[in-house]
Amino acid sequence: MDRRTFLKSSSITLIAGSTSKPLFASTPKKKIIVIQLQGGADGLSLVIPHSDNSLFDMRKDLITDESIEIDSDFALHSSLKNFSTLMSKGQAAVIHATNFPYTKRSHFEGQNVMQGGGKPFEYDTGWLGRAMGLSNNNLTTLSLDIPLLVRGAINVTNYMPSLIESFQLERNSEFLEQLGKLHAGPIQSNLKELRHKYLEKEGSVNTTVHLKGRTSSELASYAGNEMSYENGPDAAIITIPGYDTHSNQLQQMKTLSQEVDLVIEQFRQGLGPKWHDTIVLTLTEFGRTVKSNSAHGTEHGYGTAALLAGGLVTNPSVIADWPGLKKLHDDRDLKATIDYRSICAACIEVVFGLDHDEIAEKVFFDKQLPNLKKYVFA
Repeated sequence: MDRRTFLKSSSITLIAGSTSKPLFASTPKKKIIVIQLQGGADGLSLVIPHSDNSLFDMRKDLITDESIEIDSDFALHSSLKNFSTLMSKGQAAVIHATNFPYTKRSHFEGQNVMQGGGKPFEYDTGWLGRAMGLSNNNLTTLSLDIPLLVRGAINVTNYMPSLIESFQLERNSEFLEQLGKLHAGPIQSNLKELRHKYLEKEGSVNTTVHLKGRTSSELASYAGNEMSYENGPDAAIITIPGYDTHSNQLQQMKTLSQEVDLVIEQFRQGLGPKWHDTIVLTLTEFGRTVKSNSAHGTEHGYGTAALLAGGLVTNPSVIADWPGLKKLHDDRDLKATIDYRSICAACIEVVFGLDHDEIAEKVFFDKQLPNLKKYVFA
């Protein structure tokens, strides 16, 4: 399988904290949600610097008249409607011209840096897992594997919601035996074949199969509901693939922006009152080139934008040390003037109550990591 096929076929991963009785005296009241935009999200499409004329000169085919103005300098992608509403309510913010300290533009290295928080393949634990370990919390993993991002927590277990929610059956007990073999092939096609063989031909009575959804928004709704309980999950991670937009980017970003907007909204609805004690952070391994290519897409780049949402947001604005688009990184990419790790550190500090110096030293192993809390959470 080549790297582009891998990126397009990767399944959604969802992580959530322990929903059982905690092993420690108490669990934190505040929650953190990480949405991984896999493939290298174009920050210049998500949050458009519409006052920078150089943008229009270099990507005319990626610009539309439709956008949601934030201020005189920046606008949101037109599909980020729920996110825009949250900004107007003081519950969302943008951090622009950011990235992890990695410039080689490899998906596999970049995603490892994004989750590990260091150099490519430097650590076998993730920055969120190390932070959870420092704060003495457990994690339950709603996936078939344990992503690097949460490795390092004191206790990590695996769980994935069943695809089959419920069914009723009055006869044909062989149906139950065959049902257990579904994992041998594509579940949807196997169910169809099984239904035809045992339900339609044999005339089973009152047999109903209900399938649970596993789209990103459906998983977000499920996780948000689980996190709404006082002793529910402390953290959730969901991955949305498809941001490797080498061609037809205008249409792809419309669909992808709608998806991340819906995921954030589903988390908000599922969390209910707990939304006010939650921070949502998007991550991506790198940005895209400023200039579009001949296929109306962009190539792997550097600087990008991070989206923040949740009731813990206190500075609903675009936070940026804007470098402009006249002088680019390597003459092609948006410069990154804010270390993405500093954004992660600020979120950890707010959610888990850890001191910035401890986070810098024991989570990111960099004592010189800038403290952005006063800017990100003014």
